[in-house]
Amino acid sequence: MARSVGGSFSPFVAECLALREGLRFAKEIECVDIEVETDAINVVSAVEDNRELSLEGPILEDVKQLFAQVRSTGIHHIRRSANLVAHLLARFGFNSNCINVWVNEIPSVVSNAVAIDIID
Repeated sequence: MARSVGGSFSPFVAECLALREGLRFAKEIECVDIEVETDAINVVSAVEDNRELSLEGPILEDVKQLFAQVRSTGIHHIRRSANLVAHLLARFGFNSNCINVWVNEIPSVVSNAVAIDIID
């Protein structure tokens, strides 16, 4: 799924919102097993931490509740160079006026990046 979210957010808040939307979508289409990978190590830390955060707190609480409602192996940090597909989908969603959904297919906008990831 790729979509634009209105507003102006810090990179951290934008990553938190993207995580929440992804988990909501996965729950909605009844994904059985979910593994989250992100290059935003601060988001991984925030999800795993129990500290109270002001602006991001409600978003992260939603994320934690969504994780509790799906079967998940958790959230993992990966290096940015291994996250090209997510970056391309985010850029595509940012420039789109609608919600774009692909189920059981590789979006053409990332097909080359997926092929490179498979080879690596």
